[in-house]
Amino acid sequence: IIIVGVGDSSFDAMTKLDGDDGLCDSSGKKIPRDLVQFVPFSRFSGNQTLLAQEVLYEIPTQLVECMKLLGKKPNPPNMVDLQTMMRPVES
Repeated sequence: IIIVGVGDSSFDAMTKLDGDDGLCDSSGKKIPRDLVQFVPFSRFSGNQTLLAQEVLYEIPTQLVECMKLLGKKPNPPNMVDLQTMMRPVES
């Protein structure tokens, strides 16, 4: 879940929901993985590149953690023949 905070609020609740320092459910049990990435828009002063980097930063780790919890392993890599890929397309 990606949340971008827009406006002048303090976003304390969103920062807590982000859970980078660990999160617990309503019964106090620690949640096994981070599900939320919160980013305050105002922190990036119009720099779209930095905003995009920050928004997308945790996704690879979150995906890997999810797959591990589900017991899923990645498929073996596909071998690619670069010579074939780089050959000019015939008209």
